[in-house]
Amino acid sequence: MKRLLLFCLLGTTLVGLLPAQKAPATSGNKSEAAVISAVTQVVAAFNDRGPVTLLFTKDADYVDAQGVWIKGIDEIEPARQHQFATDLKAAHATVKDVKVRLLKPDVAIAHVTCEVSGMLSANQETLPPHNELSTLVLVKQKGKWLVASVQEAHGTER
Repeated sequence: MKRLLLFCLLGTTLVGLLPAQKAPATSGNKSEAAVISAVTQVVAAFNDRGPVTLLFTKDADYVDAQGVWIKGIDEIEPARQHQFATDLKAAHATVKDVKVRLLKPDVAIAHVTCEVSGMLSANQETLPPHNELSTLVLVKQKGKWLVASVQEAHGTER
């Protein structure tokens, strides 16, 4: 289950999956919405198999579900493209849940739970759907939320 984030962030309507908020638009709600928007852009980049170079910090860290640590956008992007040519070429993820926690006005954590389907095994057989969890750390730089770190894990229902 390589590149958890890459599958997990496939869903195209994260905002529609979140519970409706009736609270007034406070600074925190606006920041949370902006973080969700950043995550949605990463999802769109996965769906289009496009680059994430403008969505991640240059020094971003990416740790996949197997514990492979990829350092920096110059390593992350080629790793993504390799996965798109192999086990992720038919992958699809449905976002099941997103939780955002603002640690500071310019630092946030997003937990994204997805169901992943269409992933291929080493012998090109389709694997059964499974749940995955990605934890993203995002930082606000020059008014834009960027992914600074990703940690992937196999998720389970509780």
